[in-house]
Amino acid sequence: SPVHDALALAHVIRDDLVETEHRHVQVDTGPEPGRGRTYVDLWKRTGNEANARVAVDVHGPVFIEWLCRRLESL
Repeated sequence: SPVHDALALAHVIRDDLVETEHRHVQVDTGPEPGRGRTYVDLWKRTGNEANARVAVDVHGPVFIEWLCRRLESL
């Protein structure tokens, strides 16, 4: 099951766990129902300038091993 918060924190500590690409990201600030939704132009179709690093892949087994070692040390 997803462990997004732990993965985001792990990426700050070990940037080799996640592969990122520079892409345009926009957050919907309009009225419901899309408010808060995040739109990422992964395929560069909009022509908008990239403004964020976006995770596109994770080295899953390495991350899980790292996370388990960190939790065991608590």
